[in-house]
Order: sequence, then structure tokens, then C-alpha cells
Amino acid sequence: MTVRQKVFRYKMQRAVPLLVVLLDIIPLYFFPRAITLPALAALTAALVIVNRSRLHIRELPVFLLWGAIAACVVAFRYSPEPGLPPQSLSRITALEGTLASDARRTARGSYIYQLNIEKVHMQNIEQTMRRTVTVFASGSKGYWGDVVRFDKVKPGKDGESFSAKKVVISESRNRLLKLRRNMVQTFTNKIQLVYGQKSYLAEALLTGSRDNMDPMLKEQFRRAGVSHVLALSGMHLGIIALFVYFIVRRFAAPHFSILAVNIVNVLYLFMAGISPSLLRAVFMFFLVSLGKLIGAKVNLMRVLVFVFSLSLMIFPGYFFSISFQLSFLALAGILLFTTPIADSLERVFPSLIATGIACSLAAVIMTAPVTVYNFGVVYPAGILSSMVISPVVTLYMCIGLACILVPVPLLMALGLCQQQVLNVLFYIISAIVRWASFIPSLG
Repeated sequence: MTVRQKVFRYKMQRAVPLLVVLLDIIPLYFFPRAITLPALAALTAALVIVNRSRLHIRELPVFLLWGAIAACVVAFRYSPEPGLPPQSLSRITALEGTLASDARRTARGSYIYQLNIEKVHMQNIEQTMRRTVTVFASGSKGYWGDVVRFDKVKPGKDGESFSAKKVVISESRNRLLKLRRNMVQTFTNKIQLVYGQKSYLAEALLTGSRDNMDPMLKEQFRRAGVSHVLALSGMHLGIIALFVYFIVRRFAAPHFSILAVNIVNVLYLFMAGISPSLLRAVFMFFLVSLGKLIGAKVNLMRVLVFVFSLSLMIFPGYFFSISFQLSFLALAGILLFTTPIADSLERVFPSLIATGIACSLAAVIMTAPVTVYNFGVVYPAGILSSMVISPVVTLYMCIGLACILVPVPLLMALGLCQQQVLNVLFYIISAIVRWASFIPSLG
């Protein structure tokens, strides 16, 4: 290869990232929503083929940049359904449809339902409609896919929310969602049996449901800066994955154990409900474990950006979700800043403590802008309380999971031994959160 050819190749390597972004993002903006994801996959495949056969660029950060920008383009193009016409709101008397997610209980005892409307009743007229609204009503717990009818409906001013005085809920017609409902109820009942009267914290940690949680404890978690512990995320999935791997590894080879963990992760995502943070964790665990299986070197930052792009391609509305933003920013901060911060802190603290503080501080630094913008406050107590509470929560969950796997007759034979141990851990967690909640906030 001549000097001129080497110079030309070097310039091409410098120019390719910009060309890729321009040639792929601009057409992507004009694609119809229905073919955006297939078009993205086709363009990605074409770029990989061209690079391997012609360009031979080993490091391609452009793909990460391109994927992230493409995902943002799709998200900005996303437009939620317009509200119902104001003139028709006052005429609505009843709504029928299926629940888009599990109902959430409010502090006053009523429920918040996300309803996929199928039929709207306007006085004596029945109209078919397809849209999603929020309904506030005093009723029973509803689950994803349940068929619901709301009577005596009163619309909100925005056309996106309603209140109802009468709720009729029946099980889903979908067999898979009916199976999920039974799984959630069975799992919740077993949690209550294992953890006893203080099971509401375990329900939040293992199923994501805060319906029965003490409002005071929930507020203390928020003020202590550790409310993320109650939201299902990579931490919870990691604990469950390691627990399953530890058990399966005793009877099977590593490859089969990793496969079993991924299957359990998908089942857990299905049972707990698809939330942005949990979906990110499942995707990332799958990609990292796949890399380990094929012997590939895994770059967690690249995996994070790829999962960011993939998540927004599937659910564009997540771009405007605060939990989605906090989930990715927190992990990005941990990956980017933990090592340099820990290196500085090791001059004062032991290595393990320095790493824990650095991890918490990195997450707070990255999420602070979003937290301040949306809530106007930052809780610095989370830097230390997260480091202290995480090991206790891990032990609390692992002991509970081990007891949940024990058959009920054997569990009853054990008496209240496991509940006494779990209650001690519960009071330790409560004490940490209570003390941390007294640290003043910023903002």
C-alpha cells in the first residue's frame, strides 16, 4: 500500500462517522413509523457489511453514536394520541376496555387504572374507540389484560384522565395474561407467608407493587435518596439472576446455567410488568451473557448505548419517561465516573468503601440534572445510604427467595424462624432509611 493510499484510508476513517450519521439519520427521519425498526436493522446490517468488506475500521464508535441519535429521532417523532374532543367529554357515561398494566393503589385507598379503551358509552350511544387513558376509582386490584367496565364516569379537563364511581373487573380473555395474573397472585401470597406482617417491603422489592406499603416508610425512602431501591431495576434483577445461577450451577454446566438465568429473567419481566429500568436490565444481562458464551469482549458502555437505542425503537414514548432517563443516566454515570472517583478516594478510604462511595456519587452526579428539573430537589443522603443499604437489601431478598422456594409444609414446620431473621433485617433497613431521611436535601 502506497503512502497516498494510506493517507486516503486514514481520511476515510475520519470522515466515515459523519457520513454514516448524515446518510442514515436523515432518511430515517422520513420513514413511516411502521417501518422504522426494520429500516434501522437493514441500515445497520449494511453498515456492518460495508465496514468488514471495504473500510476495515476496527473501532466503530460511530455505530454507537448513530444508534443513539437514531433512537432520539424516533422518540422525537413519537406523538401521543390526541385527547378526546372536549365537546364529547361531558356525554361519556361509561368506559369499557382492558388494563394496560397492573392497577396501582393510592395513599387514599383508591386505584389508578391504565385503560386501553375499546368502547365508549355516550348516553344511549355506544362507540368503538382505541386509545389509552387513566382512570381513578375505588375498586379492587386489577391486573394487566383484565377486562374492565367503568360506570358513572366523570372526565378530567385534559381528556386523558377520568374518575369513576363503579368498577366491574373480570379476568382477561387472553390465556397468557390470565396465567400471569395467577402467577403474580401466587407469588404475592407466598411472599406474605414467608415475610409475615412486614411483607409489604418484600412485595415492593420482589414484585414492584407498593400497594400495601407504609406511606411513612415510602416517604423516608424518598428523603433518604434511596427510592430507586423500591423500583425494579438492574439491582433487583442482578440479585435474582445470581440467586438462580447459584442454584442451577450446582446441577448443570455454566452454559446451561446462563441460559436458565435468561429464561428466568424473561419470566420475571413478564410477571413484574414491563418497566423501563427492568427492561434495560433484562436486555443488558442477555447481551452480556451472550458475549460471555461466545467468548467476545464485552464493553458495558457500548451495550448500554445499544440497549438505549433498542428500547426507544420498541417503545418511543419511553424517551419522555423520567424513570427511563434516570435508569440510563445512573448506569452511565457508574460506568464513566466510578473508577476515576474511586482512585481519588482511595487516598482516604479503603478500596471497598471508596468504590461504594464512588459508585453512589457517580449515579447522583449524572441523575442530578433530571432530578432537579423535574422535582426541584436532590437528596445527598443517597450517596452514603445507598452504599450501606444495598448489602442488607441483598441479604433480605436472598433469604426470602430461598424460603419462597421451600414447599409450604416444610416452611410451616420451620415455624417463625425465617420471619424472625427477616424481621431483624427489615428493622435494620428501616433504621438506615429513617436516619438517612434526616439529612437535609439540596434545593
